[in-house]
Amino acid sequence: MPDVAQSKIESCISKTSNEEINEARQIINHIWGNLTENRLQLPKKLFWLNGAPGAGKGTHTDFILKCLSLWDTPIVTSSLFESPEAKLLMNSGQLVGDRETINLLLQQLIDPQFYKGALVDGFPRSKVQVEFLKLLYQRLLDLHHTHQGSLEESNYPHPEFSIIVFFVSEEESVRRQLHRGRKILDINAEVKKSGQGTLQKARDTDLCEEKAHHRYQTFELTTYGPLKTLSKVFPYHFIDAHSSKKDVQDNISKSLNIKL
Repeated sequence: MPDVAQSKIESCISKTSNEEINEARQIINHIWGNLTENRLQLPKKLFWLNGAPGAGKGTHTDFILKCLSLWDTPIVTSSLFESPEAKLLMNSGQLVGDRETINLLLQQLIDPQFYKGALVDGFPRSKVQVEFLKLLYQRLLDLHHTHQGSLEESNYPHPEFSIIVFFVSEEESVRRQLHRGRKILDINAEVKKSGQGTLQKARDTDLCEEKAHHRYQTFELTTYGPLKTLSKVFPYHFIDAHSSKKDVQDNISKSLNIKL
């Protein structure tokens, strides 16, 4: 019997532009040989965490990890970028290139500590990355079906992908970004005055209202639309993050169907 998610993937792919699909296919074809030839294993369970700027992904990450009861640390996509070019793009509210993002992410995902599962914060963020995720799932599913009933079956488990999206309005997002920036400036002023503590680095987008708006609009135009297409393919958890921390965490546990 065909896998339900696989048939949904094929339906979604057919509605996407050829240019985006071809780019995603080129990327996965480039990395796939290395994965299979070297018998590198990706996590069985992958939770892809995304959301609007200031929606609280970082605030609630530890709570999500507790709900999942599997991992001590997330893979934060933005922390993978160490090149000056990547930092310049992020500080201006833009996105790092798809190929660089995917290559860096896969280097983390093949770490044995994540074999049972991983929470990935900040991926996918573009149409190409969304299409890559669909194709990656399909490739992993094909491996699972190919090795069913063989001695190597346990090395190729059925992949499980879930999407978690935090959402706030543009007005709330900008308010939270600027509040975060002011808080960091206050902390740094106190550190300089007292000579104790560590200076913190603020995003440029947290210090400029225009850039904060641009960062949100980048999310809305480049990320949010493609993310919504994944609701037709994988379990999709939409978290309204406008309310209090406790209420948001209640929403998280209900959406993930976990009783605490």
